[in-house]
Amino acid sequence: MITKISFRDSSLTKNEAIKFARFMKASTSIKEVDVSENKIHNEGVEAILDASIGHPRLEALILESTGASDSVSSHIVSLIKSNSNLKILRLSPIQLKKTSINNINECISKNINIFEPELIATTKN
Repeated sequence: MITKISFRDSSLTKNEAIKFARFMKASTSIKEVDVSENKIHNEGVEAILDASIGHPRLEALILESTGASDSVSSHIVSLIKSNSNLKILRLSPIQLKKTSINNINECISKNINIFEPELIATTKN
């Protein structure tokens, strides 16, 4: 049974991230995913966030230095609202609009399970 998957700094491509997201959705035993330091950009991050929404066991999602931007913010909000098991969420650095930062922070404050959020965002008007 696979519970932890790390592709940290493994030259994972956007298309591979999308394929991994499909696998992740079907693998309900996964508790931790780290795809940091891969330039999977918005499409790859969106696919992984979408696969994480409602995932029954996912506790840690680490998406640092992926090249994602503000277009993933609604996916982040959906994840935080729908995944009651999530305890760790790291998304830094990421460029977000101030309104997106506020929306995400508000959702995090309402999710009592997330004890290790890391959202170091640079603002974009």
